Amino acid sequence: MTAALNLAQALIWFVLEAILIGRLQRGGWRRYPLVFAFAITEFLVAVAELPTFWAITFHDSPVFRSWSARVYQRGEVFLEFFTFVLVISLIFRASAYLPVRRLMRIACVAGAILFAGISFWVHYDPRIKVGLWMAPWTRDLNLGTSILDLALWALLLEQRRTDDCLLILSGALGIEFTGAAIGHSLRSVATHYHAWPALIGAKVIVVSSIIRVYLWARAFRPAAHPTASTPARPPAAAWPARRN
Repeated sequence: MTAALNLAQALIWFVLEAILIGRLQRGGWRRYPLVFAFAITEFLVAVAELPTFWAITFHDSPVFRSWSARVYQRGEVFLEFFTFVLVISLIFRASAYLPVRRLMRIACVAGAILFAGISFWVHYDPRIKVGLWMAPWTRDLNLGTSILDLALWALLLEQRRTDDCLLILSGALGIEFTGAAIGHSLRSVATHYHAWPALIGAKVIVVSSIIRVYLWARAFRPAAHPTASTPARPPAAAWPARRN
């Protein structure tokens, strides 16, 4: 049952990601090149994780779990840092019409670099395994990205002229960050005797990611255009008056 559910979730995610990339290729990549690059990178990382996913699903063993953990950690750290940069780029776009945009952008970039650097300096330890210091650093990056996305959302709500696509992108990221926070919290309270919180937490993380990809695909859906075979009817005032 668990294997079938995992396969269904993976299939849904890959289909939605392929739809998102296809819609971005139709022109959305010009407006949001980093979103396009992130979507492709995320797809490739997921493809790279497929062998370990299949191995654990059908041949679970300590060796496969260790291999999967190493691949997953490195892929997630890279995507987490990419998301960090992506949210900063969205803030740049949202602040394009602000009179103090230069000061705001400098403060945003400087604060983000300072936050990531201090967190790396605090957690990095060459004497221990990479995953032991990388996990808390990734957690701090996730927290910083969530704060930046919240600031982006507030900035968009304050503007009179709002980019609906940018608003959806920001809101979808907020949903994924919230789901990830809830999922990791549930996984942290799981024990050897009560593993169900970890299972529920993992599903919450996956579902929030699926929702984010779905909303992104909706944001870049092609606009509906009237067909040429159905000409518009002229206004009533242009029609000749009916004679009695």
